[in-house]
Amino acid sequence: MPDAVVDAAGLIAFAAVFTVGEVLAATLVFPWIVRTFQPAADSDTEPIVADCRARITGHLERFFLFLALLLGIQHSLTLFAALKVGSRLDEERKHKVKTDYFLAGNTVSVTLAVVYYQGFPIIRKLVAALLFGR
Repeated sequence: MPDAVVDAAGLIAFAAVFTVGEVLAATLVFPWIVRTFQPAADSDTEPIVADCRARITGHLERFFLFLALLLGIQHSLTLFAALKVGSRLDEERKHKVKTDYFLAGNTVSVTLAVVYYQGFPIIRKLVAALLFGR
């Protein structure tokens, strides 16, 4: 396949994989995680609130991981883990429920980025075949 076709198919596939994945994650996966880790109503623990800022941060994190994996920078997973853990050390020790939620959410985020990465070549080939007849 000529490079221009591969590049166009790759860009379309990247956008499709990421967009569809993020819509499914935002509507199915993460609401389930919030419900699962929500403290009991009679608990004195603060409820988990998934605000807009947290959602945007999650999208950016998964975008970074997906792109880094596609570029062959697997060490980005280590960087991501170190940044996430380092940014929460003091705050999260006080809140076990939020710590469990944080760990589950980050594990799911990394898993989604890896799934996007694994699905990308398949979608790219499909897009190239559909749009460019190759």
